[in-house]
Amino acid sequence: MASSKKIASGGDTGVMIDEPTKAERFGRGMIAIVFVAGGIFGAALGTGLASYILESEFTYQRSLREYLEETNTAYSYTNEALEKASTRLRAEVEKYQSAQLRLSQVEEMLKGTRNAIAESVKELKASNDERDLVKDRLQHFRSAFDATERELERTNWMRLKKSWTAEILKERNVMRSIETW
Repeated sequence: MASSKKIASGGDTGVMIDEPTKAERFGRGMIAIVFVAGGIFGAALGTGLASYILESEFTYQRSLREYLEETNTAYSYTNEALEKASTRLRAEVEKYQSAQLRLSQVEEMLKGTRNAIAESVKELKASNDERDLVKDRLQHFRSAFDATERELERTNWMRLKKSWTAEILKERNVMRSIETW
């Protein structure tokens, strides 16, 4: 229990203040110590937590920086590779366009060749038709020649026959004239 003590002031009336007992003082001291210790522990915990958070943040920043540097390096390598691939692709496109141009030129040449072949086929057909016509005419001439030859042979035979007949008649006439003599 608290004991009372009168504190006098300038007048005759005084204020009564209760003084704490030893146990109360010890309890209040313990509470103060607990509060101070809690504050120190809280400050230490807060400092440790802040230190951990800052260290984590620094570690994160460092890893992020390293990651960004690696990403930047990879990006530059990728960019170089893309530039090389783009250059090769442009060269391939130029080759393709050149081949396409040559192909169209070859197609034009083939078209001309096809037209020339078609003309040659037409000329060959016409030539074959002319040849067939000449063959027909030749056959006609052969037939006519054979007929003429047969006629000539018959005519020659007739002439020969006439000449023989004439000779025979001459001989007979000569014989008759001899006989008549």
